[in-house]
Amino acid sequence: MNPFVLIIGGLLLIIEALVKSFAHKALAKPIIMREPVLFLFAHADDDAMFYVPTIESLKRKSIPFSMVLFSSNETRKQEFQNACKGYGCENSYIADPQTFKDGFQENWDIMKIAQEVQEIVERDGIQTIITFDKNGISGHPNHINLFKALPMIHTLVPHVSLYTLTSKNIIRKYSHTIDCLCSVFLDSIKQDNITTLLESSHEAYEYMKYYPSQLNWYRYLYLFTSTYTMINKLELFNSN
Repeated sequence: MNPFVLIIGGLLLIIEALVKSFAHKALAKPIIMREPVLFLFAHADDDAMFYVPTIESLKRKSIPFSMVLFSSNETRKQEFQNACKGYGCENSYIADPQTFKDGFQENWDIMKIAQEVQEIVERDGIQTIITFDKNGISGHPNHINLFKALPMIHTLVPHVSLYTLTSKNIIRKYSHTIDCLCSVFLDSIKQDNITTLLESSHEAYEYMKYYPSQLNWYRYLYLFTSTYTMINKLELFNSN
């Protein structure tokens, strides 16, 4: 291989490491979250695509967590169950796929989402819920449906803390390590919000291996460029 390419590659790796180190010192703080935690996912692989920094942070702190999947087919159902087992989830739940169908034209029943969540919360003593924000990260209507259910969830189980994963504009969404710097200098840091970071995006690749039916060239491109494989910002949901 050309020595020049090796030198440039080495310099880029060093710069990346320095940026990550700086961001960790500026942003990272001990994750304090009422436990156990429940993730609400619209699709199998939402976990691997968007939430790896948060899941890894919970695992490092030995905070118990469970996951519920709202839309599925037989293949993705099995993949999700395998993933949950690999992550060390306390429990994994799969909602009725006929009630919550995957699709941009599907508008899920907010009350049914809230009732599904209420049942799990009361059964498992859930104290914190994490899901998508009003823009759904990718803008997918199924993601946004989960956010729209939060006010009703708050009404049914008002003691539970609700957090949403912050959506970012298209440039920041695909700026990977650079967005760590943007988060330091551009984002307001509120006391109730939580920022989780990874030392390496390698974990996201490992998580995605649980979903072989979804692995294709553009998934690999996404994992290589996506900010969400490096950093998550969770905002405390305000029902007012």
